[in-house]
Amino acid sequence: MAPNDVITVLNNMLDYFNELHKSDKSSLQAHKTELFELNVRLEELNKTKNVYSINSNFRKNVFSPIIKDAEDTEKQSEIENEIENLNTAKAALDDKLLNEEISLKAIETKIKDLEAAKEALENFNQKESEADKKEIEALKYQCLKVEAEAKLSARAELMKHGQNILMLDAFEKSFYSTILDNRVIKELSSNNHKLEMLRYLITTNPEKAKEEIDRLIEADTKISETLGSLLRKMHYDFDDSKPIALQIDSLIMKFRDRHPEYVLESNVICDDDQKLSYIKALSLVNLLEIFLDNIAKHSDATQINIYIEIDKDNINATLKDNGNGISNDYLNKYPWYSSLHKAYEIIYLLNGKLDIHGEEKIGTTVTFSYSIK
Repeated sequence: MAPNDVITVLNNMLDYFNELHKSDKSSLQAHKTELFELNVRLEELNKTKNVYSINSNFRKNVFSPIIKDAEDTEKQSEIENEIENLNTAKAALDDKLLNEEISLKAIETKIKDLEAAKEALENFNQKESEADKKEIEALKYQCLKVEAEAKLSARAELMKHGQNILMLDAFEKSFYSTILDNRVIKELSSNNHKLEMLRYLITTNPEKAKEEIDRLIEADTKISETLGSLLRKMHYDFDDSKPIALQIDSLIMKFRDRHPEYVLESNVICDDDQKLSYIKALSLVNLLEIFLDNIAKHSDATQINIYIEIDKDNINATLKDNGNGISNDYLNKYPWYSSLHKAYEIIYLLNGKLDIHGEEKIGTTVTFSYSIK
């Protein structure tokens, strides 16, 4: 490899690590700002707590029973609970900041090494001596080593996502299999035994036979409902020939029918006849179902706003609710087979972006995007 080629590789690696450093530094600064605001809030709450404590002590008298102000006691309890929650969030932020600072240090070290290698190569004397050749080989080795480390890191990330996807797929199959076994196969087997008994009852006790037939009809209806539910979960009736706007509108209308308690506003910006490929359209429907179901199950919200913009290249979607706000460590709190983990893997497979941010008593905002090409 010629010296100029080595410099080109070094420049590419420097660009990569500089962009990575810029991104991580921005994330670190955002978390520092969040920690500062959290500390300010904690200081305010502690001051307020001290005021309530002073007032409570002032009202005590050794010659009379202790009289508690119920309202003050309740407020003091609320403050203490909020302080405890903030301290938990602060501990999580401290850990996150420490990890990000360690990562930044490692990236800065690699940048310095690459810059030193580049500077040494640019100042390198072009004489074709044996010493010069050895130095070039050493620089090439350093460059290739850094590149190999980056590839290994990317490979490890790919393997992690691959394992998660396989686990989620196995869980989903196990879930469907369990339902089919318990609610379909066992029920059909039970019905077969009942049908054998009917052969005898029809001639000996017609009235009881009629009652048993009614029970069998009811059981078959439940089996049909179970199968229909499973088929819907597998999107057997998904039709990608329909415009995507109609598919989104159908999903929202079904959610409104199931949850009339929500005020749901939606704004979908795309061409009326725009269609997507099967995978891109089904993924959008899947993601919207996941986030809407999570709002219904966990948010205690009353309002939901959906904004979706689809142009010729990309899908950009935002969902907001006014609920209790998802915690920042939600991926650790939710089990690995949860729908939110599944959403992250869907976005990864689509090479898209996903961000979920919650604020206590304000709500949760979900944004995601991916290419439709």
